Amino acid sequence: MQREPIDYPADALPTREDHVRTADGWTLPITVTSPGLGSHGTVVICSALGVPRQFYAAFARALCLAGWRTVTFDYRGIGEALASGPASPTAPRFADWGRQDIDAVLKWAHDTLVPEGCGGRKLVVLGHSAGGQLAGLAPHIVHADALVQVASPLANVRGWPWRGALGRLPFAWLLHVRIPLAVARARGGMLPLADVGMGPMSIPAAILSDWAGFARQRGYLFAPRAGLDTRRYARLKVPLLAWGFDDDPLAPAQAIDALVARFPAARITRRQIGGAALGSKGVGHMGFFRASSGAPWWRETVAWLDTRVRTQNAQNAQNV
Repeated sequence: MQREPIDYPADALPTREDHVRTADGWTLPITVTSPGLGSHGTVVICSALGVPRQFYAAFARALCLAGWRTVTFDYRGIGEALASGPASPTAPRFADWGRQDIDAVLKWAHDTLVPEGCGGRKLVVLGHSAGGQLAGLAPHIVHADALVQVASPLANVRGWPWRGALGRLPFAWLLHVRIPLAVARARGGMLPLADVGMGPMSIPAAILSDWAGFARQRGYLFAPRAGLDTRRYARLKVPLLAWGFDDDPLAPAQAIDALVARFPAARITRRQIGGAALGSKGVGHMGFFRASSGAPWWRETVAWLDTRVRTQNAQNAQNV
């Protein structure tokens, strides 16, 4: 990266607002941030559980300053997509964030943005937490040229460490008691994550109930009882960069490794950060995307993209 990845002002790079329509009738708002001249490729950022797309704006601008076009979006039931479903919407479901929402955005990016990329026709899917877990459910993940996962664990209590800020017993209590009770008390369909100690956002109660239900099953999304088509995970023969941080209670290292193991055909780069490298303020589950704590990892991510993806663009151009 040629410049220090700080939190540049919103008008430092051209952005445009658009929307994508899912196959089942939801309208998802998206933000596209583009480099001034051309791009190396397009990075679609898939958000964590209940996190609105604006949270990723600083990281998106830093990627753009390094030459990568970025796309951020809100899942159904979140942010500006809170009430943008069909005339008689059903309750948003957790798996639909992957098989419907991520899929619609990937298709749109592949059909609309990638052809505009000139030499940079690569498509990168970057998932934060739940976004990294769910992306493989999207049929159009087959268009991805690389994957980046940030704090994305296979969320199952049996694979959780016994010790830590959220050890196995507190995690089991969260899944089996706190979340079901909070969901039962939720009014109006929305549930503040603060009620279960998971953050300041509010999300549809059905989404959190689904997530906890999957996490109670051995194998999480991959459990036979989940009923999900997870065959694409094993078939993705692309570079994959997986980030983890030792001070992140929601994504312990062994759970991240368990998710990475679901991509046996991918070319894995696994980075687990701990000790003094975390800095005085730490990183946790969200800090990778904050300029104050994430800048070193932004630079390394861009270097990885340039090595694994951008160089392939150049080789392809030479072969034309």
